[in-house]
Amino acid sequence: MPHRKNFPLITQGEARDLVESGKDYEFRYDLVELGQNGRPQYICIYRYDGKDNVLISERATSQGVVPRRLSLFPGLFNFHTRFRQGTDITLHNDLTITTDGVRGHINLDFDKDPDQDDSKDDGKAK
Repeated sequence: MPHRKNFPLITQGEARDLVESGKDYEFRYDLVELGQNGRPQYICIYRYDGKDNVLISERATSQGVVPRRLSLFPGLFNFHTRFRQGTDITLHNDLTITTDGVRGHINLDFDKDPDQDDSKDDGKAK
């Protein structure tokens, strides 16, 4: 079974409740992967009470709960139109996105095992 990082989670229902509560929060899209053919993949982050909470689906899959990943188009645009009504979205040259005045992060190591080392040993003495 693959190891995954632990992070605070929020469902879409909980996110709706947060928005309706009037509580202070920030929302952003973080770039987490350049998928097939270099297409960017994003996750949604709701930041409140000093913690980044990752948006997940309402239902668990056979792999448990996993962050909801959105491709830029049509996924992220459709999600934004449906759930973030009335807010602008700006795509930057580095593929980060700004919405509600908050610019997303580039986090390509988002769900990698913290012990995973992608560097290759070149065999040279150090």
